[in-house]
Amino acid sequence: SPAFYVNLGPIKLNKILKHLSADTVGLDKDYEFKELVGIDKIKSIENKLFFIYENYREETNLSKKTILIISKREKDKFSEFENLIIVDNVHEAVAKLSSVFYRDINDKDTKLHNHNQLINECHVSKKATIKKGVIIGKNSTIKDGVVINNNCILGENTLIEENTVISNAIIGDNVRIGRNSSIGQPGFGFSINNHSNNKIYHLGRVILQSNVSIGANCCIDRGSFGDTIIGENTYFDNLCHI
Repeated sequence: SPAFYVNLGPIKLNKILKHLSADTVGLDKDYEFKELVGIDKIKSIENKLFFIYENYREETNLSKKTILIISKREKDKFSEFENLIIVDNVHEAVAKLSSVFYRDINDKDTKLHNHNQLINECHVSKKATIKKGVIIGKNSTIKDGVVINNNCILGENTLIEENTVISNAIIGDNVRIGRNSSIGQPGFGFSINNHSNNKIYHLGRVILQSNVSIGANCCIDRGSFGDTIIGENTYFDNLCHI
């Protein structure tokens, strides 16, 4: 799976508390976290910091050793948990910490992938920009002004029309994307604060499965902590935003 962001962990609790006004339960300030993730992404709990929003209503069966960021208003609900970071506003805390744990990938990060993989049968305009780490399948056409950013993967028989920008995306076979579209940019995710809103760093991917057709002037955003997935044989008109 291609990388579209850089994990800046491990991050010590002491550094986290410099960004938050928070109370802690059961945690040493030198404890290190490798990831910040939502509780719907639990695979293992070791060295991971999980957050749970107040409006989360799904059934959870969490180990009492899971380290959670929770709201003060839900402190009693999680009183049996051994390790907690307790804040006034979980959404604001996640927004602040997302850019502490993660950042965008750049050319320096892809120094081991100096050569793009463009199959000979591809037709790539000399006026297109193809960044490092990109893979483009055979019989694909990339037109003037297109920008394909680091590590994106495009399948076979793909058509990308003029001035479209693709980032953080994995694209299947037989996909058409119309002109002036933007695929894989951050979504409209932020926490609201009366004095200064906090943008959430987005680390999700955009996945366009095979036989998808996207019209002109469309935007398909990456998710904050999850992927945006467009299923097979889905067709979009012009001027659509996901």
